[in-house]
Amino acid sequence: MRFSRFFIILSLWVLFAPSIAFSEVLCGFSNMQAEEACLTTSGDSVPTVSSPRDLRLINRLNSPAALKLDKISSSKTFSILAPSLPLIILGTSLKFEDNDFSTYTNRYPAIFHNCYDDYLQYAPAAVMLGMKIGGVRGRSSWGRMLTSDAFTIALMTGAVNVIKYTMDTRRPDGSAYNSFPSGHTATAFMTATMLNKEFGDLSPWVTIGSYTMAVATGVGRQLNLRHWGSDILVGAGIGILSTELGYLFADLIFKDKGLKYVPETLPEWDWDRKPSFFRLVAGAELVLGGYYLSDGTYINVKAGNGVGYEGAWFPHRNIGVGASFRIGNNVVALNDEILEGWLGYMAPYAGVFYSVPLSKRWSWDAKTLAGYNFFWHKDSWNDYGMPRSYGSFGAMFGTSLSFLATDDLRVSILADYNLIAKSPLEPSRCQHNLLVGGAASVMF
Repeated sequence: MRFSRFFIILSLWVLFAPSIAFSEVLCGFSNMQAEEACLTTSGDSVPTVSSPRDLRLINRLNSPAALKLDKISSSKTFSILAPSLPLIILGTSLKFEDNDFSTYTNRYPAIFHNCYDDYLQYAPAAVMLGMKIGGVRGRSSWGRMLTSDAFTIALMTGAVNVIKYTMDTRRPDGSAYNSFPSGHTATAFMTATMLNKEFGDLSPWVTIGSYTMAVATGVGRQLNLRHWGSDILVGAGIGILSTELGYLFADLIFKDKGLKYVPETLPEWDWDRKPSFFRLVAGAELVLGGYYLSDGTYINVKAGNGVGYEGAWFPHRNIGVGASFRIGNNVVALNDEILEGWLGYMAPYAGVFYSVPLSKRWSWDAKTLAGYNFFWHKDSWNDYGMPRSYGSFGAMFGTSLSFLATDDLRVSILADYNLIAKSPLEPSRCQHNLLVGGAASVMF
């Protein structure tokens, strides 16, 4: 299997996460009966330390490598490219698979018909204008904000339309040849980033709410069979990047004029803070390996999407307990013909979460969860030798790299491996799913 080596390496890496986190907890415990080192400094940057373990952590967070990492990630270039570039790269890498699927026969109309995404894409912009009219303190004056937004809209519209009519990609429902990238998703992530730019510093819930609306727009475009997964990811990346560049151009023009609010200092993670969180997760859902019908026919499963929420309570700064709720879908094809509907799942999981700080703004996180996967697909699949399967137990191992964007907001890139005990595609085998994506977390 083409993914087997990658799958083994990823699984082994994630399975070692508990030992790394527990080493943070246990390190120094053998010396706790002995005299503990106590250190107090007069500066504000280093608090009182009551154990060798705490001192080691503070030294690591203030090491030259950690400080250099924080300096690089605090640069303007990083803030512009980091949120969007991974989405564009991931979407582009999936485009080759979408090109194959776009040539397949699709005799079935979309089983999901809802035009909410036509309106939801503009909702963050409506919220932004409403807050501005209501007198809520934001980043910019009216003139500066509207100039930033005008640049943003011009960049996004130009990029999306040039690519759409250059790539000439067929839509999943076969209605047109302008699928790549998704204009609705680009608009949704553009307006979400606008709202976050102007009012995100007020509360991390502004960020969570705005990007929840954007993600829901992208999911709706796929469920309506209007776009492939690569269209959604690249569209999201273009929307975010256009907003970052639009605000950069306006900043160059206005400089300090009309700037109502700027954070006084960059956020830093307190060394003794416990990283309890609630977060939005979204990404590309890959079904790894090969699956076959009883007659040997290959089941072609396209990369889909997975979205959900997670939350964890950390009684200790390295180890916590929490839960995850996720839904996802994948298009399935047999013999170059796309089947009706999609392979969908809903997965509530619970377990242990781990977090290890790497610097004052970066951390490495992991999780080990168990739960149940509820499946759904059309009864017409029975005609192809795939009997209906209602669910199966599973175990999830995840890892992520997280960055503290504000005092109470953390953004992450992540990879979650979901081992499903009984595959709905081939019930005699396990199923291996991999979600590659990102997350935005409210920190408590």
